[in-house]
Amino acid sequence: MLAALLGEPRPAPRPEAELWMGAHPVAPSEVLEGGRWISLAEWIGSDPEAVLGREVARRFSGELPFLLKVLAAEQPLSLQAHPDAARAASGFERENAAGLPLDAPRRSYRDPNSKPELLCALTPFTAVCGFRLVDDIVGQVDALGAGASGFTPGDIVAALPIVGGYSEFVFLAPEELVAVPEHVDPIEAVCLPLNYVTAHQMLHRAASIQAGERILIHSAAGGVGTALAQLGRLAGLEMYGTASLAKHPTLSSLGVTPIDYRSADFVAECLEHEPAGLDAVFDGVGGMHLLRSLRVLRREGRLVAYGLGSTSVEGRPSPLRMALTALGWLSAFACNAIPRYKRLRLYSIQMKKRREPELFRADLAELLGLLAERRITPLVAVRLPLPEASRAHELLASGTTQGKIVLIP
Repeated sequence: MLAALLGEPRPAPRPEAELWMGAHPVAPSEVLEGGRWISLAEWIGSDPEAVLGREVARRFSGELPFLLKVLAAEQPLSLQAHPDAARAASGFERENAAGLPLDAPRRSYRDPNSKPELLCALTPFTAVCGFRLVDDIVGQVDALGAGASGFTPGDIVAALPIVGGYSEFVFLAPEELVAVPEHVDPIEAVCLPLNYVTAHQMLHRAASIQAGERILIHSAAGGVGTALAQLGRLAGLEMYGTASLAKHPTLSSLGVTPIDYRSADFVAECLEHEPAGLDAVFDGVGGMHLLRSLRVLRREGRLVAYGLGSTSVEGRPSPLRMALTALGWLSAFACNAIPRYKRLRLYSIQMKKRREPELFRADLAELLGLLAERRITPLVAVRLPLPEASRAHELLASGTTQGKIVLIP
């Protein structure tokens, strides 16, 4: 296809996948002006208002505000994350201040521009629309920026950058990092910053759990669920967990009484075992599901909610689902207004980390210590090379994995 557009012989003598048309400084298009070929960037720069119009030239500092890419790829070429305008500008400025050259491999922001993209498929084409936020990474310190201290090149560190982790190099401030103890497997360590810190903080900071209490864990065979189970066992808890039947052996091995959410009513199952109700429930589903979780609690029991639930049906927004979800949350919140009744507590690791970063670092350091002592053993579902990230998302969406999916650069 690209060879035909360029008027070259087909098939092309070399692999081809992408053709740029625009004024990008790396590979600008050319225009014929006065009998000679000049770059489109140079031509626009000679009189931006005449070429682009006054408003576009003013708004975009005299530069062409788009780049047209023609793709003819038989396989994935790269994995990219495009920041919004504010993040792009601040990231570019931060890396400039650190003295990173524009062509440095570990540089994330090579210009201050955001890059929203519009995809128009000319042939049948499959694309991933958006990615789950990158949560946790473990890697080796490659170099220190100006004024950075506390670590040396070669140190193994863990972090929760929220975005930007799908990369061979990540630029982070030293206060974002926590040292990984020697002899700890990085593959196991990377399970901790999101799943285990989430579980630890929900148990001990949101629910204020006490030894001997009884809890219910929804999606107990997942990454957060298995972390809750392992940490709950260390805390001396009696645990119940929902999961599909195939995952029940995993829950039993973790000291959790399994409940098949597909064929059994978890409310009835829990109340049959614990007629007085449970002390805490950890619900990552949200919406109307919260009301059923509240039913298994005793008075003054705690429901910790850390998921919003789906508001779509077959990929499309559903007004009915949205209304029911909102009703579920409002009804659950109403419990907090009744004295000495059941309590709803919300948890978000992103908000908790932003508000109290020192607690995140302390909790992660404590968990890494438990891992070094082999008092916890993260469940790794599968290890995939970074270029197979799309496969990781397929596995995640399938709901068939047990434990953490780890990407390896």
